[in-house]
Amino acid sequence: MTNESSRRLHGKVALVTGASKGIGAGVALELAAAGARVAVNYATDLDGATRVVTRIRDGGGAAFAVRGDVSPFSSSGARTTAHERRSWHVRRARRTSSTAGDGCDSAAMSRTGSDDSIIRSNDTQPPPRPGMVRAPADGWHSSAVERVLGIGGHFLRATDPDGLRSWYRDVLGLDADEHGTWHQEPGPTVFATFPADSPHLGGGTTMLNFRVRDLDAMLAQLRRHGAAVDHEVQDMDGVGRFGWVTDPEGNRIELWQPA
Repeated sequence: MTNESSRRLHGKVALVTGASKGIGAGVALELAAAGARVAVNYATDLDGATRVVTRIRDGGGAAFAVRGDVSPFSSSGARTTAHERRSWHVRRARRTSSTAGDGCDSAAMSRTGSDDSIIRSNDTQPPPRPGMVRAPADGWHSSAVERVLGIGGHFLRATDPDGLRSWYRDVLGLDADEHGTWHQEPGPTVFATFPADSPHLGGGTTMLNFRVRDLDAMLAQLRRHGAAVDHEVQDMDGVGRFGWVTDPEGNRIELWQPA
């Protein structure tokens, strides 16, 4: 491997699921050799994940172990929404290529106003569903692929559009102008897909996730305004803290204080 190719992922982070053994471990080692800092995911095999991390570090690379079951269902058959979310909200990461999944869904993480994203790598690739198109053989990073540049807007139906716009401004502090233009603070933006029956999105097909500076302060502010705030708050090592609220039109919102 040339020095250039061995450093092509320098300064970037890769999350590899199922990386404690087998193909996942091999992918983790290859990504580390290419210069990426590797998050070695495991569900139960801590010893295996530790061995992979040690091999990477002994080879001069950077790696850390991340526990989390990212399979669509837990062993009991119940949906594990915390584990679903763990697979999406990992760490701020640098733009890299993606390897297809093990039956879980793919994810991309980008930093607003910059060129950052996340690798998610698994062992096998499910067959395409009708209507879905595979990426070119040489991958989405091919020069032949036209890329979107970022999220240009999010649009909500409402029985009272003016009232809903005021709620987001007054209760969440969303400082958009009269045309709806909002200049966000820099930070990671997560794009992810979930199974159709996942309860994580509530009753809707999409869910807004807002980054916040202080989750506790934001939740207290929402409660003062009488907002429908979930009682549950979740903490995830290396990822951040999460809370939820429902807007006046019934849209579920996730609030994320990044680690």
